[in-house]
Amino acid sequence: MSTLVTVQPYNQIFDGQKHYRTLLQCTARPGTIGQLDDALLNLPSQLNRATALLALALFSGDIKYYLNQDDAQAATFIHSETAAKPASAEQADFLILTDGNRLEGLQQAKPGTLSFPDQGATIILQVAAISPAPLADSLRLTLRSEE
Repeated sequence: MSTLVTVQPYNQIFDGQKHYRTLLQCTARPGTIGQLDDALLNLPSQLNRATALLALALFSGDIKYYLNQDDAQAATFIHSETAAKPASAEQADFLILTDGNRLEGLQQAKPGTLSFPDQGATIILQVAAISPAPLADSLRLTLRSEE
């Protein structure tokens, strides 16, 4: 008996909740790599699947976002699927950054405070791949606790 896995169209309720729970688990356990299930999406070229799934799970009409590349198709996709509004990097709740110009976007992000960290921007950095093992010609991040 073979088990075939079919990719289903994105379901805003069930897939959104599943991806949100995955994100919460990764946030609660820094360094954890979460797997976002496949969902059938017609994506613009400037958005990778993980970024699109995060936007679908987190964005709403109250959210302002910034894309560091000027791509009308990606902005149209995000707005039409989530009702989120584009904004400048300084005003955005979420910054979607690609490999190029990462630091520029980070420097423009609105900071939170110790009392109100939720007022700071959340950064979504699009990368080609992520792995617990080192990849050739890649950025290596090390998480550590400052005590």
